[in-house]
Amino acid sequence: MNVTNKSLTLLVLRVLQEYSDEKNVMNARKISDKIEEDYGLKPDRRTVYTAVQQLQELGYEILGFSDTHEGYYLATRDLETEQARLLMDAVNTFPFLSEEQTKRITAALCQKFSMNQKKKLRGTIRAERKSTNPQFFLSVSSLYEAIEKHVKVSFDYYKYNDKKVLVPREKGRMEVSPYFMTFTNGRYYLVCYNPEHPDAPSELRIDRMKNVRVSKQPAENKFGSNELDAAVNASIYAYAGKPEHVVLIIDKTVLSDVIDAFGSSVRVFAHDETHLKVTFNASPRGLKYWALQYLEHCRVEEPVVLKNEIKNLLRFNPYTLAEREE
Repeated sequence: MNVTNKSLTLLVLRVLQEYSDEKNVMNARKISDKIEEDYGLKPDRRTVYTAVQQLQELGYEILGFSDTHEGYYLATRDLETEQARLLMDAVNTFPFLSEEQTKRITAALCQKFSMNQKKKLRGTIRAERKSTNPQFFLSVSSLYEAIEKHVKVSFDYYKYNDKKVLVPREKGRMEVSPYFMTFTNGRYYLVCYNPEHPDAPSELRIDRMKNVRVSKQPAENKFGSNELDAAVNASIYAYAGKPEHVVLIIDKTVLSDVIDAFGSSVRVFAHDETHLKVTFNASPRGLKYWALQYLEHCRVEEPVVLKNEIKNLLRFNPYTLAEREE
């Protein structure tokens, strides 16, 4: 190894990053010993002192004897441990990442922390299910490229079959005009114009895409920015569609759930002692599944078409049909 003052300064920084923190202060001898142990070099104490001074002049916050009365440690990192732990928990819970991708990202987050700090960075949250699609990052990269170039993109879109295996859809590859990506319900979606559903923007799960190809054909600008924003904000469970005026009668006890699902812009009115009337704009398709989930606490008044559809679902659902057959 060709040893220069610059390389020794870099090695001192690496040792301080890897082994020092407020509870593990290192004097010049300990730093020199670690450099010898890890890199096979043995700088003298004066060289260590000079390297630390150079690093401090470059902006690294290294506290010294005047602060610790014991030695040196790297006081600040690119991320605080609490910030890194929060990011690690988020990465661990992302179901669209594979186990291998999760491990690589969390390892990168840990890289610039000391050995002692790394022990505290072990994630406390785990996702119940992880993606088996190794192409997620490749897909995201290709989609960004297509969006920046304003061109179409094509891909294989996967769904589960009855054997619980993800297989390409029967209709073959999809070609869409991508607008932007959004994160909702714990998943990443591509918001796009899909000619198979031309009346409203579509939201397609990116972790279900494989073999993404960027086209040279210009993207079709079928929707304005206001229309796109309104459709995405009004989508529920990522069911995009033309927003419609919604009126719900709800128990007062589920108002927080309504605001969590539809945002603080919902309008709230008194209805009776135990119920409220709330109004907002949303996609009827997604609203149907939300309303069925809160069936005991919620009644759809508008749109009337959706109200009647839910009535029919309750009247002719698999449970009641099975009972009639018996």
